[in-house]
Amino acid sequence: MLEKGDPRLYREEVIALFERHGNRRFRERFDCYYSNYGQDTSWLLRSRGSGRLLGLCSVVPRKFRCGSAVLKGGVLGNLLVDRESRKTLGALNLVYAAKSLVIRKEIDVLLGITNSQSRQLALRLGFHFLGFWDIHVRVFRPSELLRFSFSRLASLLKPFLDWPARHIIPESTTRTKDFPIMELRQNELSDIPIETWASSDGSIVAERSVAYLRWRFLKNPFRQCRVLGLVDPRSGKVCGHLVVTSGSGVVRIWDCCTDSRRLSEAQAILNLCRGWRQGSVFCIATLRSSTFSEELQHMGFVRFPYFSGGVVGFWRPDHPLAKQFNKTSAWNLFPGFKDV
Repeated sequence: MLEKGDPRLYREEVIALFERHGNRRFRERFDCYYSNYGQDTSWLLRSRGSGRLLGLCSVVPRKFRCGSAVLKGGVLGNLLVDRESRKTLGALNLVYAAKSLVIRKEIDVLLGITNSQSRQLALRLGFHFLGFWDIHVRVFRPSELLRFSFSRLASLLKPFLDWPARHIIPESTTRTKDFPIMELRQNELSDIPIETWASSDGSIVAERSVAYLRWRFLKNPFRQCRVLGLVDPRSGKVCGHLVVTSGSGVVRIWDCCTDSRRLSEAQAILNLCRGWRQGSVFCIATLRSSTFSEELQHMGFVRFPYFSGGVVGFWRPDHPLAKQFNKTSAWNLFPGFKDV
């Protein structure tokens, strides 16, 4: 029997299912994934039999924007079926149940993060392929590359060894930052009108709100994120933000949002590279097919494959924005969105 419910009501059953399949640390992640840190409650699609949980599929609510339209979205995650029940239940039943949220118009669009195997399955189930994830890297102060020789980034940085020197910008050539950078604390976020910032015409972007920044990044116990604000030199007000982690000279960018009337996301990231002295290597993942990826490459970032899978989406063909959803270049997603 398939049921839909609040996962927090079945905490011990969900944890037990994951532990039976070797995930001993899921108890630690449950609260971050499902508990109410300010986010909407996830849907838990579950199958019961013989008095215990046999399988589950989570749909994490997310909001998206396309121009002035606010969209209700969901992100598939935690798809797991008990080994003993796979012949009778199967993951397909749970995915069909997730798709029904779109069919019944409870949400506008359902997204999934796939690997190379699950992507083919998703396409057979009617999902649209939106693009592969690629990583974009730009190196400043190349003398510091030697420190990464034995780090986990060694394989990532290897392509730079033989790359033309024009892609590596010496410190002496960096320009003075145009938009001053300041770190934003939780109590300072409320004064920033993120919800009113204009997005690029036609782009589909993840939720833009203070609440999202707080629950998604600042309250995440497994990743110590910092929120940096870009200050408009004309008005003195914050007109963009970036979410980053940093260590050993490497800055990873997880999210970016700007008022497009003042600067684009790509310009904000380049501004960070030139103006923030806590890193010499800057990394960000985005969809290969997006216009944002093209902008980064024009600004000197080097792109190469990150995953073998990508992002898939499902929506009703009669949705008013169906044609826009189908344009892979319109999806402007950042890696913080996918880590649900």
